Amino acid sequence: MAEEIINKIKETATTMMEIAEDLRDSGFDIVNTKLEEINNSISYISKSGFTLKGIDTKLGIPPEIIGTFSLERDISDEEWEKLIAETSELQTVNLILKSLNKAEQIAGKLKVGAFELDSVTILFSIPPGIGMKFKPKK
Repeated sequence: MAEEIINKIKETATTMMEIAEDLRDSGFDIVNTKLEEINNSISYISKSGFTLKGIDTKLGIPPEIIGTFSLERDISDEEWEKLIAETSELQTVNLILKSLNKAEQIAGKLKVGAFELDSVTILFSIPPGIGMKFKPKK
């Protein structure tokens, strides 16, 4: 009886390890796919007035990708609308552009005195997130 229980525990542990390995591998695949999509979206990001400054990745459950985007120049609301409409079929780049646009709008409403928006950090994970960094106005 005790031996059956021990064998069942070993069997369950082996199954759990296999599941964890599959999740890790799928996390790697997800990160790799998203990184490729971000890389393919550089021209659209540039049109938005932002520059991709860096990417951090964390392989885990769930995996995380953190992109840092520096604001180089402002674009008009019409240009934003056109860019977002143009990328409606490209899920990742569209999400990036909507996030950058939303961050820029929020930053414009914040009362940060002598500071202005410097960069935006987007966390691609569950749940997603947006961070903003401010610098002194010139």
